[in-house]
Amino acid sequence: MAINRREKSIQSVGLSKRLECIVELAGRGDTLCDVGCDHAHVPIRLLQEGRFCRAIGMDVIDGPLGKAKGNLELYGLDDKVELRLSDGLDAFQKGEADTLVITGMGGTLMREILMREPEKTRSLPALVLGPQSDPDMVRAAVRELGFSLEDERLVYEDGKYYPVLRAVRTMESPEDIRGISEKSLFPAGTSPQLCREAEDLFGPLLLRRKDPVLREFLVRRIAVLKKIRDSVSRAAGEMPVQQAGNDTAGETVPAEAGGSADKPDSACAAAPEAGGSADDPACAAAPEAGGSADDPACARIPDQDGEEESKTISSERTQKLKKKHLDKKREIEHSLEVYQAALTVFS
Repeated sequence: MAINRREKSIQSVGLSKRLECIVELAGRGDTLCDVGCDHAHVPIRLLQEGRFCRAIGMDVIDGPLGKAKGNLELYGLDDKVELRLSDGLDAFQKGEADTLVITGMGGTLMREILMREPEKTRSLPALVLGPQSDPDMVRAAVRELGFSLEDERLVYEDGKYYPVLRAVRTMESPEDIRGISEKSLFPAGTSPQLCREAEDLFGPLLLRRKDPVLREFLVRRIAVLKKIRDSVSRAAGEMPVQQAGNDTAGETVPAEAGGSADKPDSACAAAPEAGGSADDPACAAAPEAGGSADDPACARIPDQDGEEESKTISSERTQKLKKKHLDKKREIEHSLEVYQAALTVFS
């Protein structure tokens, strides 16, 4: 028996925890604009619950729009949602919607969409954003565009943490929009820059209410960062895996630099397979080659210039690798400082 449009609309579309949170923070309004709508599950649920009257679903490729069209027909909502092929907000016109939803993409791309045509973004009273990476870039963009955060959540699902935020348009200038940089939350002496980084990365509202999911995330991530830092330190020679033997330079060369814990310049030594002997610096020709180790006419004179050049190349490569490791270590240590500053809020 055929299912009529009314019966179709009664069936509730199933959503993941992340999308359930997006729907919750979307609130109510007249028209929703969903950028990167994928299968249109978010507009379908919001329309089913009567929280919006209509919606615009946009995606950059045809495939998801085709699936969205099928879902809208399945739930009897194809007359309430207009689907558009659009790169970001390109096909959106100012005043067409009162709430913008963007989810399912990284923070770098999300920021680019928001900032590409700022007048379009600013025409929307509310933004609901779910970046899957670089949430600090998204929060900074929201602030620059003149929006203030109204609510934030951190959703843990399938082994991953997903930030979701709702921002509303404000009459304040971007310079006047502040986070929670309050002395009562951060330890005395914490720099304003560190406070701002922590707020943008983890969310000022999540920090303010001491969100338990955020605390769990910080503890786990700090443990991971410490392990990475120690690994990078060992690679840089600061924490040798084994004690250097007779290393007169007093420095352990990372294995990937062509050295070893015992012989930092071992890459320069002639290997027996190459026709030489570690004990015979003259690299005598083997008898099979028609010569004798006692026959000076058959002895190969060592290429001293080549050896020096090889040593120089090995040393330069080692120094470059060490610098790379030390730069990475400094980057990780700064990240640890930001994470630990955020964790102190929970004390």
